[in-house]
Order: sequence, then structure tokens, then C-alpha cells
Amino acid sequence: MTSSLRRRGPWRFLSPAVIRFVLVVLLILAVAAEEYYIFELRNEIEGQNERLRNISVELQTLKNQRNALKEELSSMKKLTEDKGDDKSGDTPERKD
Repeated sequence: MTSSLRRRGPWRFLSPAVIRFVLVVLLILAVAAEEYYIFELRNEIEGQNERLRNISVELQTLKNQRNALKEELSSMKKLTEDKGDDKSGDTPERKD
């Protein structure tokens, strides 16, 4: 036997075609696993985007409520100031 035909190691019983086939299958599996990982990441990103949209809507609602409460408080202050500006100096009594 010539030295080029002699193979050593655990692969010595397999033909080069079988080794290439196994390597191609492993490569296909690696690509499929990577695609699955990308798919899962996209799903997670879409879920986070949806949660972010919901938070944004909730934040806008809270801002609107805050502005409405500010306006109401301002009008109440003006109303109490107007009532408190009587010439007699008496302040309206509180009725509970």
C-alpha cells in the first residue's frame, strides 16, 4: 500500500464520499438550527413591539388624564379664588 491510501484515525473505515455526505448533513442541520433561532428571535421582537405599543397607548392615556385633571384643578382654583374675593372678607364655610 502506498502512503496516500493509508488513512489513520477513527475515519479510516469510511469512504471520502460518506464523510462528505455526513459533513453536508451537519452543515444543513446547522443552517436549519440557525434559521429556527432567527425565527424565534423575530417572534420575540414582535411580542416586545406589541407590548411597547400597549405601554405607549397606556402612557398617552395617562398623559391625557393628567392634563384633564390639571385643567379641572385649575378651574377649581379659579372658582375658589373668585368666591374668596368677596369684599366682606368672609371666606365661604365648608359643608361636609
